[in-house]
Amino acid sequence: MITTADLTAALDRLPRVPLAVTPTPLQELPGLAAALGLPSILVKRDDLTGLAFGGNKVRMLEYFTGAAVEQGCDVFVGGGGAAQSNHARLCAAAARKAGLDPVIVLRTGASDPGPSGNRLITELVGADIRWFDGDPFMTDRFAASAFMDELAEELRAAGRKPYVLHSSVHPLGLLAYLACAAELAGQLAARGVERAAVVATSEGSVTAGLQLAATLLGLDWQVTGVTCRPWVGDDATTVPERLATLARDAAAMVGLSSPLRPGDFAIIDEGPPGYGIASEAAWDAIALCARADALLLDPVYTAKGMAGLLRLIRDGSIAADRTPVFVHTGGLPALFAQPEAVLDAVRRRSGTVSAR
Repeated sequence: MITTADLTAALDRLPRVPLAVTPTPLQELPGLAAALGLPSILVKRDDLTGLAFGGNKVRMLEYFTGAAVEQGCDVFVGGGGAAQSNHARLCAAAARKAGLDPVIVLRTGASDPGPSGNRLITELVGADIRWFDGDPFMTDRFAASAFMDELAEELRAAGRKPYVLHSSVHPLGLLAYLACAAELAGQLAARGVERAAVVATSEGSVTAGLQLAATLLGLDWQVTGVTCRPWVGDDATTVPERLATLARDAAAMVGLSSPLRPGDFAIIDEGPPGYGIASEAAWDAIALCARADALLLDPVYTAKGMAGLLRLIRDGSIAADRTPVFVHTGGLPALFAQPEAVLDAVRRRSGTVSAR
């Protein structure tokens, strides 16, 4: 076991570009707690990290851009997701803040509503957008990797030095959530909370980082990641194996050792009906949280994460003496990419949504 000071010192060995407004707040959700008959529910507001509408990727991009700057790069090639990608939006914004030219890869497809939401912000910061003919429903995480590598070769041939980020599911991305967990641990201690159930929309770096930090710091946390989409080749075995490998590689980068095994990770599935398509449980979560506490969730990620937390509470998977903590990972520009669908779903739930 190590201390938070030890963990912070280990992370300080890595180059980092300061991008995020931290610490992000830890807030009560009294309306939701009352609706569920619980004494307390907390939300860690990583949607308030500040840069270009914020979100969890801002923390990660501090390390990715830090690596790019240290390597002397002048171009940041990132994205690889759907037109409404939060990751792409923040890659573009982070690159600009770090003094790098952003080249952002987006997937073509029917899911693109035009320049609104995330894509609008990506264009506002002046990203050079390159379109890749790939599945907009994101069943293959790394489908755009070869395309991004080809772009990088073109840039090198033109005399540029690109940094290529294929995915935020990366050891550096995980390390950002070691830092977040250390922050959260201090905030919970200040509230007198020792036993917590920490839930986030993630089957990657966020969940792995929170679990690794809880283990290294000896925290009594029940960490659960909620997946919001089906990946090609992913199942109940492959996801925990990937997270254990990610934790091992990340810890080694900062001179630490990860004791985690695949069985140490808890992942629940809220992915259906598919990427970017909200389930009925997700729409219920959006309506409930907006009305209970004016907490806004997006239909792609955080609504599914909250639906997962509500499921864990309802089925008794969270013990009565644990305080639920929802890590809000952002994604709110997606609300403005499909306003009619959001309003229609919420209006249909007027007076009908129950927390129990």
